[in-house]
Amino acid sequence: MLHEVDRDEFVARYSAIEREWVHMELRDFYGVPGDFEAFAQWRRGEPVDNSYLDDWHALVSRLSGEGKSLRRIKVVCEPLGEYHRFSYETIDDIVRAGEPTRWCGRDKLTALRLPATDFYVLDQRTAMFLHYDGQGVVSKRLVTEDPELVRFCRAVFEDVWPLATDHHDYRPRI
Repeated sequence: MLHEVDRDEFVARYSAIEREWVHMELRDFYGVPGDFEAFAQWRRGEPVDNSYLDDWHALVSRLSGEGKSLRRIKVVCEPLGEYHRFSYETIDDIVRAGEPTRWCGRDKLTALRLPATDFYVLDQRTAMFLHYDGQGVVSKRLVTEDPELVRFCRAVFEDVWPLATDHHDYRPRI
């Protein structure tokens, strides 16, 4: 059964993992308020101030420093749209902090069944889903410990991981 949680509970859950998280992003644009100024700087060709991500970098660094495994896949349309070109050029700090990230062209996944929205799987016990409004802003956070749904999401992630390219090796088509 899925139940809605607020942002604080969502953050508390992924911050308290015992062993690992896997995280799959499926959108082509995110309307994350903290990104707005950095994205605008990037669009103007200015140096990007990523300080809005300092808390995320600290969390990823702490968890990976404790020996926890954190992996992310970004499923993208190619050639990359503007938002993912920005993301590609600014994600190095997250990767260095300890969250290996891979990029996967959506066309490689045509025959796979995928969840309809971004998700995390925490410690192979909990699946968390992020739903977005039309502007790319999170509108709902859902959590489940339903073993079947957790297994499905984990299997999807593991099926896509070998199809995706490590961030340092990925050469986006623009």
